[in-house]
Amino acid sequence: MQQKDLFKLKMEKVSNYFKSQKKKMVLIIVILVFASMAIAGFSKNGYFDKNFNAGVEEISLDEMNFNGGLNKFNNKEYKDALIGLNLVKEDSPRYEEAQKLIAEANIFVADEYLQDAKEYYNSGELKNAYDSIYKASEYNLTSQEISDLKNKYEAEYKAEKERIATELALATKESAERNQAEEAKRLAEEKAYKKSQGVSLGMTQQDVLDSSWGRPSDVNRTTSVYGTDEQWCYGNGNYLYFEDGILTSIQN
Repeated sequence: MQQKDLFKLKMEKVSNYFKSQKKKMVLIIVILVFASMAIAGFSKNGYFDKNFNAGVEEISLDEMNFNGGLNKFNNKEYKDALIGLNLVKEDSPRYEEAQKLIAEANIFVADEYLQDAKEYYNSGELKNAYDSIYKASEYNLTSQEISDLKNKYEAEYKAEKERIATELALATKESAERNQAEEAKRLAEEKAYKKSQGVSLGMTQQDVLDSSWGRPSDVNRTTSVYGTDEQWCYGNGNYLYFEDGILTSIQN
């Protein structure tokens, strides 16, 4: 009897153990199911997942942009700081703080461009001076010094461009006139040379006119089915004969 009771007791313990383990397994399965549903978005249309993830992403991006901009600001890298700070959205809790840093960074960046503009101006680089002061005016709209220098550099740069354009136009005109004079001189010399030379077979009529023979006193022309023959008479027994405009014979 005692053995039966002992056996029964052991079986109950075993049964209770498996029941407890079963409950644990069920609990684990339920947790895993809910976790997978949360990861998947909890709803069939994905609304919860989309908004939840978007919210986390927006918060993290704003924090990252703000912290990155703040780090650059503290390192006095103001241009780079503005990149991150300007990305902080209006609905971010960091927005107001970001705007204050942006205002300060704009002043620092404007001052950097202002100093660059002054250095360029002092070295006679008017274009670079104007470009720099123009950028400074974009970052600081209220500085009277920047506004005055912008007007000054702009006027001087405009006058410099006009002066350069005038000089270039004058140089171009002088170069063209010089080339024309040189070409006219070359043609005159070539004509004079031809005038000093006689004639030779194969010349065109224009070549003969440009030569020392010049224009004939009379021209006898014969036209046939074979072409046009001409006899140019120069007096003193000098004659030139052409076939279709080409000198083929000389008589003198």
